[in-house]
Amino acid sequence: MKRKLIIAVLVLTSLTFVAVVVRARYAPWAARRAWKDAAVVRVARFADDPAWRAQEIAGIEAPDWTSAQIAVMKNGEWIVGEGKYHDPGFNDIFVGKASDGKWYYSTFHFCQNNITLHVEPQAADLAAFKAKYALREFDGVSDEALQKTWPAK
Repeated sequence: MKRKLIIAVLVLTSLTFVAVVVRARYAPWAARRAWKDAAVVRVARFADDPAWRAQEIAGIEAPDWTSAQIAVMKNGEWIVGEGKYHDPGFNDIFVGKASDGKWYYSTFHFCQNNITLHVEPQAADLAAFKAKYALREFDGVSDEALQKTWPAK
């Protein structure tokens, strides 16, 4: 009887340890996934609204080429996006929908309100923007957008 009790305690202790380790490892992913899913809904609402885009673009004053939610390239292509930064235990993440109709993600640190872009020269086109800021295409739904893109390997 005593032996069975010792074995049961060891099994329960082992299972508890495994559960704690698994949760600690995957809890940040759950938070990133929830943020990504909500951000995709918000970004889609703006990116798919031509009136909003026109108003947002009209509000950008030279020499800027970006607002807190949209970046406009020299050739007129654009990307509407949202990022989450400066959150302990939550790696930087950006999701956006571009004028080509595709979804993109990045772990580049654009900073709050795209401040980083305000000091950078305007990108010539979407291809240059994607290359410089490590954007990768995804389907707007999958967890592929949770993968690291920056710094580039």
